[in-house]
Amino acid sequence: MSLVAGIYGDMGNGSTDNIPGGREGAIGCYDSTRQEFWLFGGNGYASNYTYGYLNDLWKYRVIDSTWTWVSGSNGVNHPGDYAGETSVPSRSGGVGWFDSSTQEFWVFGGFGPGNSYYNDLWKYQVNGNSWNFVSGGKNQRGNNGVKEQATATNIPGSRSGAAGFYDSTNQEFWMFGGYGYGRTSSKGFLNDLWRYRVSDNTWTWISGSDTVDQPGVYGVRGVAHPSNVPGGRRGAAAWYDSSKQEFWLFGGYYYYDYSVGAYFCGTVE
Repeated sequence: MSLVAGIYGDMGNGSTDNIPGGREGAIGCYDSTRQEFWLFGGNGYASNYTYGYLNDLWKYRVIDSTWTWVSGSNGVNHPGDYAGETSVPSRSGGVGWFDSSTQEFWVFGGFGPGNSYYNDLWKYQVNGNSWNFVSGGKNQRGNNGVKEQATATNIPGSRSGAAGFYDSTNQEFWMFGGYGYGRTSSKGFLNDLWRYRVSDNTWTWISGSDTVDQPGVYGVRGVAHPSNVPGGRRGAAAWYDSSKQEFWLFGGYYYYDYSVGAYFCGTVE
């Protein structure tokens, strides 16, 4: 397999010659029209075949098949800038979403240089061409608070490989599991479900455990029960059914060291 370096061109100018470098663990999402696809970070190749963690933001336009380098570095392992709120640290395995109503791209968590696990939340404002640091940091324990109670001090622990999805309004973001920190300093596989609400900038711990490496409670197949819960995992697939207010979760890498082959469906009412 050949190595693919990024061709960045000029920042802000789309071209059919531009292309992001080969990578894994990037955050990808599309706008409401599905005519623009957004891509951030990952672990792979920047320009000149340099390899490492990335913090570049790209936009792909379907109408003219062009990539545009929008923001971030064309190098690797960028430390970011929390104080100036101008750039996100390079990372892989984060989660994110694009809010078409406000033209904002959101990024949460991941893993980066220096064995750093992140729980920082950032948003990129397309109209202002600027990043804004919202909350969190790196290598932090979770502050779960009380289940189903939103407070300004709640925040998930730092993690990578979480499953993320948003509702039909783009105003509520949901996140499950990953590998990182719960309420304690021990890292492991997580099975906590969180909701972030844009309107008041609050996290709510909804379900699951605040500790790591919890096994799943399967119950009876096809029968919902309040005690059922997926086990701790990273790299699961997830999606959201806005018409039924249900989220779906499939697979992932489990702390017993085998791949989980089960569907879970939960309501968010």
